Parts: sequence; structure tokens; C-alpha cells
Amino acid sequence: LIAVLLVPAAIVTGLLSTTLLNIFGTNYAQQASPLLQLFAASALPVAACSALTAIFRVTKNLRGMVIVSAIYAISILGLSALALNYGGLLAVGWAWLIGNLAACVVGMLFILKKGGDNYGKIAKKRRTAVG
Repeated sequence: LIAVLLVPAAIVTGLLSTTLLNIFGTNYAQQASPLLQLFAASALPVAACSALTAIFRVTKNLRGMVIVSAIYAISILGLSALALNYGGLLAVGWAWLIGNLAACVVGMLFILKKGGDNYGKIAKKRRTAVG
């Protein structure tokens, strides 16, 4: 459901970024549009990373949650600090995208290592118990 709503919104935001930012002035729109497009492209990895963190929280996988959150924070902050002097805010946008993708990959590896079926069974048990 998240992807159904998020993907079209990200595409529209990316395509209309200059138009949307023209509210703040033409010069601002021209300079900020690439960053907004990059953030729009990052929307799905951000949502996936948030979903993985929620799954780890519900399944009480503290180790997975801490490691994914650490990779998320360290990669975004580290890459931003390294790249800010060379690429400005656009480099921070790339750090945001790369950090979210890295955290998602590690989170998915945790789920695959623990057995993805276990996470589905736990979710099904919780729905049955609640509903």
C-alpha cells in the first residue's frame, strides 16, 4: 500500500520540482530542484527502511534494529561530512539516498538470515490474536 501511494507521489514531485519550487523564486527553484528530485527518488528507500525498523521493533529483534539504525546514521552523517565540501547540499542528498539504501540492504539481509517466513508467521499470529 505504501508503494502504491508513494511511487506516484515521488514521480510527480520529481517531475514538477522546479514548478513547485518556483513559489520561492526562480533562482531558488533552479538551484534546489536537483536536491528535491533526489529526495523524491529517496522516498521509497526511506519508507522501506522505516518499515524494516518497525518490523524489527514488533518482532523484538533489538540487534537488527540497532544495527540498521547505526548503519543508517553512520553512513548518512559520515558521507555528508565527507562530501559536503565537494558537492554542497546535493552531496548531502546523495548521502541520504545511499545511507537509506545501505540500511535497507542490511535490514533485508537480517530478515533473510533469520528466515523471512518467521516474520510472516509472527505478523499473522499477531493479526489473529488482535482480530
